[in-house]
Amino acid sequence: MRDADGFAPLEMRQARPPRRPRRMLVLVPVLLAVAAFAALAVWLVPHGVDAGARIATESDPTAVADRMLDDKFNADVAVRGIDEALADNDADLAKSFVELADARHVAIDDERRKKVAAAVADAASASTAMKSFAYGFVSGEPTDATSFAGTALGDLFVFGDIRDAVREGGRLAMGQQADELVLGLACVGLAITAGTYATVGAGAPVRVGLTLAKAARKTGRLSGRLAGSVGRMLRGVVDWAALKKAISGMSVAEPALAVRAARDAVKVERSGKLVDLARDVGKVEAKAGTQAALDGLKLAETPAEMSRVAKLAEKAGGKTRAILKVGGRTAIMLGAAVFDLASWVLGALFAVLGFVASFPIPGVVRNINAYTMGARSVNPKITTKVVWVNTWFDPSKERQAAEALIGQGADVLLQNTDSSAVLQTAQDKGVNAFGWDSDMTAYGPKAHLASAIEIWGGYYGKVAEAALAGKPLKTTIWGGIKEGM
Repeated sequence: MRDADGFAPLEMRQARPPRRPRRMLVLVPVLLAVAAFAALAVWLVPHGVDAGARIATESDPTAVADRMLDDKFNADVAVRGIDEALADNDADLAKSFVELADARHVAIDDERRKKVAAAVADAASASTAMKSFAYGFVSGEPTDATSFAGTALGDLFVFGDIRDAVREGGRLAMGQQADELVLGLACVGLAITAGTYATVGAGAPVRVGLTLAKAARKTGRLSGRLAGSVGRMLRGVVDWAALKKAISGMSVAEPALAVRAARDAVKVERSGKLVDLARDVGKVEAKAGTQAALDGLKLAETPAEMSRVAKLAEKAGGKTRAILKVGGRTAIMLGAAVFDLASWVLGALFAVLGFVASFPIPGVVRNINAYTMGARSVNPKITTKVVWVNTWFDPSKERQAAEALIGQGADVLLQNTDSSAVLQTAQDKGVNAFGWDSDMTAYGPKAHLASAIEIWGGYYGKVAEAALAGKPLKTTIWGGIKEGM
């Protein structure tokens, strides 16, 4: 009941109970929000703390490996690893699994221990060792510790490096397909060998590391990304024009001339990063064996990751191969822990995802659904908004789409377009974003949460190996973080 001016009668206004202080009215929603977030924290905080604890171990590869083993290693894994290694005639790996099981107090039956001991003894027998040593010396492609001894001896006395330089250099000179990585490593090896002699073996780990890197390349055990890093290093170390001129004068029969030609073409003073990588490879070989070093070269994608393998090998020794076999890259990297922490952040902070999408085709829709389903596994209330730009690469359109999504309330952006415009826009506007197809941290370090990266090197290697063996792969492969893809 109100009067003509819209006010309640005086008696009603006087009968109204006194108002609460405005401060209390303002505090009510604040207190409700605090209570709601406190309830949410009961679930969120333990997950965040656990993931944060994992990230705190990042500087210690051994601690990373221990956490991985706590999650993955048990009696079944140990037995399966031993049996598969024995079936592949890899006595060294079988022995590594036994050592790892013993260190972690996992029981291995006596029968298997006897089989492993017999396999190790057979691999070390005189006749087997002699054949293996000779094969490594002649081919430069080691398959075990003994054959690597032959390979290393050949390189130390320059025979192996000259052989590889002459073969690949000859192909290059004739316009044929040559492996410039092997050629470059061989020439750097020739230049470094003189230093190994001059320092009475002080350069031996580097010399060994270069030999292993070259052998890994020739046998398909150098990861594609690490090979790319080595190639970039070699471009700054080798004077390719001078090398091409010197190639014609190289001969196994005249090693002194070959060494002189290599030293003229190699700028040793610029080889610091390559030497550091080779030294780390040599450390792995010294602490964990030849096969562990080759496994590390296949697993690591950057020189920094190879350094982590070296640190792991320093403490794990003979157990290194089994650890790498069980964990893959998660044995040295924290991808899973970082993903867990990012998921925790998504659940705690984000409610609206904004996706800058290229074309409305099944593959792109699948990516949008995958992101949304992953986010909803943490926070079921998350929604996704999409803007189609109908192009794979157009920074201007991508920026406009990103700005539109932010205007619609998106607090984290995703994309499957190819420029860095989305991430840069996120940085400019103060929201977060995921990169696509490469590590985009440099384009928006404050906004960048993670990047979706497809790693094809291992898969291509399997396809090629299967094709060469006459057994081409006919199944569809769905790989993820666990498979290293």
